[in-house]
Amino acid sequence: MKLTGVFAALPTSFDYLGDVYQAKITQNVGRWNRADLAGYLVAGRTGEGALLNIEEKLMVWELTAQEAKTGAVLLAGISSQGVQETLELIKQAEKIGYHFAVVSPLSMENFTPDRISLYYRSVADQASLPIVIDNLSAGNPMHVPMTVMTALGEHPNIVAVVDGFTEGQSDLALLGALAKDFTVLVGDSPSPVPWLTAGSPGIISGFAAMAPFFFLNLAEAVKTREYNAAQDLERHAQKLVSLLLHHYGIPGLKYALDLNGYYGGLARLPLSPLTSKAKQEIETAIYGIRS
Repeated sequence: MKLTGVFAALPTSFDYLGDVYQAKITQNVGRWNRADLAGYLVAGRTGEGALLNIEEKLMVWELTAQEAKTGAVLLAGISSQGVQETLELIKQAEKIGYHFAVVSPLSMENFTPDRISLYYRSVADQASLPIVIDNLSAGNPMHVPMTVMTALGEHPNIVAVVDGFTEGQSDLALLGALAKDFTVLVGDSPSPVPWLTAGSPGIISGFAAMAPFFFLNLAEAVKTREYNAAQDLERHAQKLVSLLLHHYGIPGLKYALDLNGYYGGLARLPLSPLTSKAKQEIETAIYGIRS
């Protein structure tokens, strides 16, 4: 099974009490099934996975797997603070029917490249699913450096990385530096076209959940070498994407989902609700990005 195409990183629906809103998850997945998305990342960073307890993660994984269309590739978002818990979560995801585990960097004091390498290798040595590294942006202290990523890419059970957003193109070197069978996927980025043009086979993004047909059109334009059209689409979305990435985060993305006819709802505390001004900015920026 290959990681190619556009994957939606799904937000998790919560009700007004902050509990998992099962009916809205079912409703949203039914709508996403109508698009030609390659699959879904569930309970990852976009899904507020770090704010879900284990029972909630299993619930969200199961609901999505039950509703997902036939052939959808399912990726389980894993955010844990230890190797053993990570392995147990991966085992449970495999039982539910997931195909890959997208593992976020370990949050810890005295973060070093050696420690993050040891963490991923320890997980990959024993994991029952192939591992995808969820890398963070280059400015984040937990960003995995390219030298470490190159070494991790040699591990037979570490198959891909979703690279964090970048305004520049220095990280494009990843595409040529990593092992032949290691896949570099575009994460949430205001500039996905250079990555796709350089050879990245796919996108895993919360923006693909907000506007799946828009981002499917962008990826298809690159695939068919209509680069001017792809760049026009990218430019059209850049203001909204930058607003959400740099200012309003998951609460902003959820509001954008509401505007596009999905259920976004509120983010879970301690993520704060949007101000009226923030909502107005998103409403202006999303104009023409309907899906």
